[in-house]
Amino acid sequence: MIKLDEIVSGFSYVGSSVKECKILNSIVGLGPDAQYSLELDFSTMLLPLNKEDPFRRGRVLLSIGCKVRSEADEDAKTDIDFVIEGEFSVSNEMSDEAFTKMLMVNGVSALYGIARSKLEVITALTYHQGKISFPMINVLELLKEKQEQESQKN
Repeated sequence: MIKLDEIVSGFSYVGSSVKECKILNSIVGLGPDAQYSLELDFSTMLLPLNKEDPFRRGRVLLSIGCKVRSEADEDAKTDIDFVIEGEFSVSNEMSDEAFTKMLMVNGVSALYGIARSKLEVITALTYHQGKISFPMINVLELLKEKQEQESQKN
């Protein structure tokens, strides 16, 4: 058995809050046989680090754009813009560079997991029937792809 104190990262989740949730919807319900497409777009932003004794805190904004399109009715669609902010902490012994990397990978991973569950509930409350189950994502690949897109723009 692995001793927990040997693998704990020192990176702690403090809390999160929804900053924005905008829904435009014309889908009445998604029955069990509903055919639909789901497109997601992501952006992240680090907010300034805050040093306090004995911990340093950092905040991340995760923005998710979601487009749901019914394959049976081209006019039936749902667009969701969702922004969640998370706060995380580490000891002041960790460098700013290491903390920033942890915020971008571990912080975004944690926030996406929280956002997935909130978005699933939001779609369940939006539709007369059914809900959208959001996929798990590989945050490292997401960040790599976003970085490649940004370098192609410049």
